Amino acid sequence: ICESAGMEVIIIDSISHCWDYLLDFHANLQGNSFANWAKVTPRQNAFIQRILNSSCHVICTMRSKQEYVLNERNGKMIPEKVGLKAVQRDNVDYEFTIVFDVNMKHYALASKDRTELFAGKPEFPLTEQVGMQILGWCNQCRTQPSANYGTSYPAGRIAQ
Repeated sequence: ICESAGMEVIIIDSISHCWDYLLDFHANLQGNSFANWAKVTPRQNAFIQRILNSSCHVICTMRSKQEYVLNERNGKMIPEKVGLKAVQRDNVDYEFTIVFDVNMKHYALASKDRTELFAGKPEFPLTEQVGMQILGWCNQCRTQPSANYGTSYPAGRIAQ
């Protein structure tokens, strides 16, 4: 609908909802739980491919939750916090050009940045100027090959 309407940018808030739906779908399937992932994975892949193949710029948000690991201490398994984890399939951030982790004060830190605009920089507020920097990079990539990757990325690949 957005593409047909001529939108330049699509914001999906949040792609965690899709993952939650797929987890519920998986939980309600009959039969072997492991084998049932073969019914879930194509749906997840189709969703991500639709984002990547969009003719528009696509910005995605994801919810995050506290991540825990179990560590052995004095013969007991103790849960320990290890930070935040996106509510989405593992490694989905691989598909995006920029990934910003936004803290409770609304400051962003680039945990992934193929553009090299924000990599290694301290946290910063997301402003219109940040959006203009990203748009400038997108427009540059449409007209010339990327110095880092040798090919241009189509507009639909620019997601965060």
